[in-house]
Amino acid sequence: MTDQTAEIARLRQECAEAYQVVAALAGAAGVFEGAAVGKVLDNLSAAANGQPRPHASVLPFVTD
Repeated sequence: MTDQTAEIARLRQECAEAYQVVAALAGAAGVFEGAAVGKVLDNLSAAANGQPRPHASVLPFVTD
């Protein structure tokens, strides 16, 4: 495994873990079903799986 390949794998893992944290925090805050949270989770999931971002930006981040 090259250094670059290892770095990509590490960053994908970080995104996968961030997805879990954001989902848990959003659930605890009662905003899990909000569109803004959904966009963040979509982008993190795509990044974790090496896919293109479905949303160009998640900013401004406003919960409903």
